[in-house]
Amino acid sequence: MTKVADLINLLEKRGNTHALLEGSEGRVVVVAPSLAGRVLCMGFDGIDGETDSYVLPDEIEKGFTKGGRGGIWGNFGGDERIWLCPEAGKYGFFFAPGEDQVFENYLVPDALQTACYELKKPSGNGGAATFSASVSLVNYQGNTLDVEIVRQIEIVDSCPFTLGLEGAESVGFASRTTVRNTSDTTWTKEVGAPAIWTLGQFVSKEHSVVVLPIRPGPESDLGKPVSTEYFPLLAPDGAAPPSEYWSVTDKCVLLKANGGVQTKLEIPRRRATGRMASIDLAEFTMTVVEHAAYPELAYVCS
Repeated sequence: MTKVADLINLLEKRGNTHALLEGSEGRVVVVAPSLAGRVLCMGFDGIDGETDSYVLPDEIEKGFTKGGRGGIWGNFGGDERIWLCPEAGKYGFFFAPGEDQVFENYLVPDALQTACYELKKPSGNGGAATFSASVSLVNYQGNTLDVEIVRQIEIVDSCPFTLGLEGAESVGFASRTTVRNTSDTTWTKEVGAPAIWTLGQFVSKEHSVVVLPIRPGPESDLGKPVSTEYFPLLAPDGAAPPSEYWSVTDKCVLLKANGGVQTKLEIPRRRATGRMASIDLAEFTMTVVEHAAYPELAYVCS
């Protein structure tokens, strides 16, 4: 593991803006607005303590190169980064107009890779930070969408998921992302529109299991509980993990998360509960993610 202070020093060395969010009892969250507006890491024991967040210091040291340095992802790690979609399809942002939508042509837009967000708050350390960026995206139809993205991150001191367990410790953050159309062109079904996604990266461990709760009910009303055909571009031979890696019950999907296979699963929106988690019984750790869920609203999809 890496010390929080070492990551902060690395950010400063590379000229990256950051904000240290401080909670009670030494809880800290580090956000890096200049690294495409991401939450970089969390820690239990102040800046001199270690972080278990998935961070790639060597990539931060190398810095940005436009066009997807370090492969198509240009990845630095971090607990949460902003992602605007759709990726593929008629209005996708990840393929140039007219190009075949195959994996070889897939490229994350510079707007999502190299955008340097301006830190609005705080001027010093505090419990929350707000930062924003203005970007332009060109979709597969050739339409340019001008977007202002505003991110608000706040450290969360108490966690309801410890269930009153004696000695349980927690650290976390709440994020709110908004997008605003800054051009004269209205976002319509004919022009296209961005959808807000966030991507989280976590350390894979041998005994980690992801738990994806699903709403029970007949497929005729809610659709399939889980889909493996969601993003064939990621795994052209099929995104389904080997049978020994996952199982489906009437209440949840269980997925082994040891980093041994590449896969991507979809929980249909009528099945989604707005909550997911991973648990490692060997190390007695749990990661919980909650998100807003609006199953009846229009949905931007690839």
